[in-house]
Amino acid sequence: MSMSSDFPTLSEVWQLLLAFFRFELFITPSVLIFMYWLGAVGLPLLAIVLIRKILQHPAMPDISEVPVWQRNRTLVIASGITMFVFAELIWRMMIETVLAYFQMRDALIGVSLL
Repeated sequence: MSMSSDFPTLSEVWQLLLAFFRFELFITPSVLIFMYWLGAVGLPLLAIVLIRKILQHPAMPDISEVPVWQRNRTLVIASGITMFVFAELIWRMMIETVLAYFQMRDALIGVSLL
């Protein structure tokens, strides 16, 4: 049975391990992408859980005590959607900033090798 050329040889695996232990190869970009997706899904779920806990708290005022002009559901829903979009954008920009750092580092390493 012949080995496929898709699999790295033992020598290539050894070189990758050495590069990893010498910090020439970073795992952070892959981990950052995983963390982005974890946060992009997890942050809204966490927000929903926290909002439910806050609304169920016994110290929450009864809505009948709130003036009519403050009960506008459309405004509350629009505000919530806007905050959600901005939170997701900020999360994305934070991850992109760190990924850009790694891309700049790779580009500078490439230039220094020329």
